[in-house]
Amino acid sequence: MENTQEELSGSASGDIRSHEFKKSFRGYDPAEVESYLDQLATSLEDAQRQTDVYREKVKELDKQLATFHSVENVLQQTLAHAQETSGRTVENARKEAEIILHQAQLKASEILEQSRTDLAKITERIAVLVAKKDSIVSRLTQMLNSELDLVKSLGQDPELAHHHPGSSESRATEKSDVEDIIREMK
Repeated sequence: MENTQEELSGSASGDIRSHEFKKSFRGYDPAEVESYLDQLATSLEDAQRQTDVYREKVKELDKQLATFHSVENVLQQTLAHAQETSGRTVENARKEAEIILHQAQLKASEILEQSRTDLAKITERIAVLVAKKDSIVSRLTQMLNSELDLVKSLGQDPELAHHHPGSSESRATEKSDVEDIIREMK
């Protein structure tokens, strides 16, 4: 359609210049008519050139508009991608935090269970040691009591009383010392 308009405009100004009118006796002044037709053709040519300039400008603006639409689409896609990526990042961070928390809870449970196991072993070991200590104290007490009884019986034997060095006071002190040792062991 543009070519048709250009052809019409170009031919119109040419037609205006080349158009010939019939000569009549009482007609318009041919020089004035020709001058007017030249002005009209020049105005038409100027309007045509201006129209061409505007058409080129419209084409440029259409190209720019298409570029802007393309940029807008890219920006919208980029924004959507950024929103999607940030959403995934937040979700991944939340999941990772849950995993870390779960692992920490498992580790804490393992440590607690190990502590309980260690405590039970230590408690059992203490009970065994206390039983051994009580057994040793009991045997020592029995042995010392037996020795004390032997010492008492020897001290009462008249034959040995003359041969035993030391006085009855030293024997009483020894007996008291042995009884103190037995009490301390308990």
